[in-house]
Amino acid sequence: MSELTTNTVLLAYENSFKLLDLDTGVVSGLTVYYAEPPFDMEYPIPSGGGLWVKAEPGGGTWFMSNGKCLVFCNHTGAANRILGTQISVSAVAENASRLYLGGVSTYWFQTPYWADVFAHWQAMQASSSTVHDDMGAPNNMVFWSGLGGDSQDHPYLLFLTMLGVFGPYMFNELRADILAAVESGVIGMRPMTTTGPVVALAGHGDRMNVYGQRGIAALVQDAQGAWGEIPVLGMGIKGRGAVAGTKTRHVFADTYGTLWLYQLGEGVRRLGYEQILAIQDPKKTIISHDPELDEYWISDGITTYLLTPNGMGGPITTAPSGLVRDQKHRLIGAVTNASDGNKHVKLTTNAHNMGVQDMKHIGLVQFSMYGIGGGDTPLASTPVCWIEWQDSDGTFKAGFSDPVNADGVSFPHTSFRDARVAMEGWAENEDARIWGVQLRYNAEGKTYIRGTLPTKLENADE
Repeated sequence: MSELTTNTVLLAYENSFKLLDLDTGVVSGLTVYYAEPPFDMEYPIPSGGGLWVKAEPGGGTWFMSNGKCLVFCNHTGAANRILGTQISVSAVAENASRLYLGGVSTYWFQTPYWADVFAHWQAMQASSSTVHDDMGAPNNMVFWSGLGGDSQDHPYLLFLTMLGVFGPYMFNELRADILAAVESGVIGMRPMTTTGPVVALAGHGDRMNVYGQRGIAALVQDAQGAWGEIPVLGMGIKGRGAVAGTKTRHVFADTYGTLWLYQLGEGVRRLGYEQILAIQDPKKTIISHDPELDEYWISDGITTYLLTPNGMGGPITTAPSGLVRDQKHRLIGAVTNASDGNKHVKLTTNAHNMGVQDMKHIGLVQFSMYGIGGGDTPLASTPVCWIEWQDSDGTFKAGFSDPVNADGVSFPHTSFRDARVAMEGWAENEDARIWGVQLRYNAEGKTYIRGTLPTKLENADE
């Protein structure tokens, strides 16, 4: 799903595209044409593709890929038509008006046209450690266009033609310009040495983060124009859709289901929650970001969890594959499995140490909640609460669980330095919610504090 204007949204299905008018609610079909002159033959979107990822440089130009084909609209002599091409692209992104593609696979890499381009690139990179001998483009390669597509009249034309999008005839027509752009560094490419096969791309400040199967790295350009690679994490992500966020903050799930926060200028920080997300299907895990509430919906189409600024909640039945906000600030999403009757609720807050590094002991937890009961059996007639304390290696371990009584109070006696509160129950109706957690704890460390200290962990509605 991709927002086109203030009152229309592009809906991407497995084999088709449609346009939703937000004012009238009317959905109309859109035709996709082959991306080869004269741009008048209908292009059948191949079946079997996965999540559609998008890049929108602006000015009505956009690019989308489902891992099996590239569909785009960039006013390249095709009367604003939507064009499709049989080029497999795992990742597509935009940053500072550059278009980036990663994990590219196409027959074009076996042709003499690409051999011509590749030889010129190798010669330009002769003194660089980034050169490799394979004439093809391996799946750890990232390509990027010139700023603004290097043209006001025909943006991204040279870049796309270099990759065979418009076919041999167009390449021969523009060969000299393409080779000049490659030799001058206007169009760039680089094999990533630490990421393995490229899975996803996401702009992060003035850099492009490259998320691979085996690691994460930042692709950066220095003041002299040279491009370099900065390793970020020696672990890959769960799948093509397992990262989302803004230009300054990314949230991603690694191959083990552990959730991470990557804040620009601060590096990566482990959030955890692997005991929840490890069960999700890696090929289907999608993280969707709601920028207005700064919430992340994490779903594989079967189970969905909601990460808020105060912690993780779920599972919930709504399973979004994409989210946008319209001009009226309404949250619009493409969803599956929205009414399967699942009422199981589990809440986990962020980790806290109450501003004290010494040992503490929680004696009481009280939830402000409505409509949360126990399970549907006599053995689980009330919600239960437990404390997950953080070990020295960064992992969280669950303490003893305790029932939550009718007043929302539980007594999960657990000692900790850093810990988070977890609660599990059953939604008695569709309006069930949890909006606050209060703790009482005693200090056990060398710095003794008399009495008990109250603290409040705000939490999002469920």
